[in-house]
Amino acid sequence: MERIKNFEELIRDYIGPNKTIMESKASDLTAPGENYLSDMIKIDVVLKDKVSNKTEDLHLVAKLVTDNQVMGPTSNLTKAEVYFYKVVVPAIKAFHKKYSLPYPSFYPDFIGGRINLTGEADKADEDAVLILENLVTKGYKNLDRHVGFDLETSKLILKDLAMFHAVPLAMRLLEPEEFGNITKDLKLPFPDKPPKDEKGKERPDPHIFGILIKIFNENKSQKHVADKFVKMTEYHKEKMTGHKKNERPIGAFSTIIHHDMWLNNTMQKVVNGVSIKNKFCDFQMCEVNSPTIDLILFLFSSVELSCLENNVDNLLKYYHEEFVNILKQLNVYSDEYSYTKFLKDFTNNCQEGMFQALMMIPTVIFGEKGKIFKIGSPMEVEDVPPMALKKLILMCEEGAKRDWF
Repeated sequence: MERIKNFEELIRDYIGPNKTIMESKASDLTAPGENYLSDMIKIDVVLKDKVSNKTEDLHLVAKLVTDNQVMGPTSNLTKAEVYFYKVVVPAIKAFHKKYSLPYPSFYPDFIGGRINLTGEADKADEDAVLILENLVTKGYKNLDRHVGFDLETSKLILKDLAMFHAVPLAMRLLEPEEFGNITKDLKLPFPDKPPKDEKGKERPDPHIFGILIKIFNENKSQKHVADKFVKMTEYHKEKMTGHKKNERPIGAFSTIIHHDMWLNNTMQKVVNGVSIKNKFCDFQMCEVNSPTIDLILFLFSSVELSCLENNVDNLLKYYHEEFVNILKQLNVYSDEYSYTKFLKDFTNNCQEGMFQALMMIPTVIFGEKGKIFKIGSPMEVEDVPPMALKKLILMCEEGAKRDWF
């Protein structure tokens, strides 16, 4: 395996001592523009059993370090995800088993991973790699990011997302020491200093900010949206200065969040046009924070516009009901987790997810397929894909109406 050093050693624990690699073949997995924070390859392996001499096929994917235009080398992202699969997922699954909760089927199988070849305990480098099962060979696929999820698929994913959030929250309440142990190293793996452009200057506000402000200001009935939007972006920029975002106060709803919850980071198994199962991917940005950050990004980036326009409240209520069901099964539900308190937490904490959506929707999510958007590229209103603009306008209008700003 030319692209991954010591490949067999990486997967040894998974395949066991009695099997050896007869053949392996690697090829690119994703097209340009479909994955920004890692180099994804698929690996097809032929194994041979040393005892029976029988062969079997093993289909894997690997995430390799790449050089990202904002974050630089992504070794720390790989380090964070290897940690999540090695430490967090086993602890969560053990908690499910201990308290007789349904098995969390939305985690892909972990095959192997490392952060370096030097043996240093905490330093990730270009040899960091994560190996997972190839979900495509199990019948899963990414749906169209330019279309989004219909109502039933959205509910399927929200049900899993509610469990993903509620179980660690319950662990925080029932087993605080264990929760502290597995989350102490869950921090956003951003650079120590705000990213700069190629000339060494701090990057200006994304062009989409000015575009939206102009649109709202040109319509007298929407000027209040522009005013609130400006205040939100100024507040959030100040909040993010120096990357102090890792200093999180613990609130009632604080739990492990994904922090990059959009369509390409989920995969669905579709039968006769209906999504029946879901898998989450890319756990490289996880931290302890409010689940509303995941929710607002998911809703406005990944749900079909026609579905979202009439179902914001329905989807929020559905998520909350599933979230509360888990807490009730574990006897940790209280009025602190009522729908009223949930909406208050949403209002207080969703801005980070909105900010993320503002930056991702016009570029990453609705960017031209097969191309990588270069951050900082000039953008006028005519450069924004029409569906992206409609979603952003809807999010800002809902934000102004519901006081999310």
